[in-house]
Amino acid sequence: MSQGEAAPRRLNLNFNLYFIVLVLLALALTLRLVYIVLSSPERFPIHTVKVDATYEHISREKLETILAPYLNQSFFSISTHALGTELLALDWAETVQV
Repeated sequence: MSQGEAAPRRLNLNFNLYFIVLVLLALALTLRLVYIVLSSPERFPIHTVKVDATYEHISREKLETILAPYLNQSFFSISTHALGTELLALDWAETVQV
């Protein structure tokens, strides 16, 4: 192989590498945009929370106080782990499903 043939092959490998990097960056930007859209509270806000409880050990007002900070968050970005941890911190709570 002569030196003239090696240059186009190396150029082709560089082009392929740049193309792959460009595609990965485009994919990352697309995923970021999807995350921004889905996590926006204006797009998928939580307006209603259904509680299946007898209110024997807690008042409705106390439960509403715990849930209030989560109501204006997006369905896709709400921290269910933090909410579950807050509810489990109550003295009477044995298990919590969020």
